[in-house]
Amino acid sequence: MAILLFHFLSLALSCKIFTKAGYDCWRSFIPIYSLYYVLKIINKPGKRLWLMLIPLGTLVVPLVLTYKLCLCFGRSKGFATLALFLPIICLPIIAFSDDKYSVPEVGL
Repeated sequence: MAILLFHFLSLALSCKIFTKAGYDCWRSFIPIYSLYYVLKIINKPGKRLWLMLIPLGTLVVPLVLTYKLCLCFGRSKGFATLALFLPIICLPIIAFSDDKYSVPEVGL
């Protein structure tokens, strides 16, 4: 029951974050497609999705996505680092706060 509740909470948060970034909510419901759009939100090329096929990439890529996503919504680097360890607390703050989305510059 707790896993189902966590899953619906994750879907609601991703839907809200996608909407704040200017994308349709339904895009967050399709698993691989949503990762592609998270890469678009943080202004990275979609071909980086292939990094998820590398064993170490499945550990590193979600951490990088979470960190960069926090920075896109104007949060500090300290908050973004905290989000790596406590996403269940930090991502609702991003989703339901008045933070504005800003497109980051292309970088690494």
